[in-house]
Amino acid sequence: MPNIQFAIPIFESASPDCQGLFLFDNATSHSVYTKDALQASAMNLRPGEGQALLRPGINPLTSAIQSIVMPDS
Repeated sequence: MPNIQFAIPIFESASPDCQGLFLFDNATSHSVYTKDALQASAMNLRPGEGQALLRPGINPLTSAIQSIVMPDS
């Protein structure tokens, strides 16, 4: 969980003449994902290494489908 104790002091320091509204959602349901969810923590940097089976992503510039899983070499 991110450390939120600094949010308000940082805001007050950066914007002394402003009033802020802070809403923090610490629901535990945010840590529940499907097996093929795209999570950076489940991705590998190199081929192999027991990578999770992740669903393909979509390139927002070209709308082309991109494989997220690196092929074994």
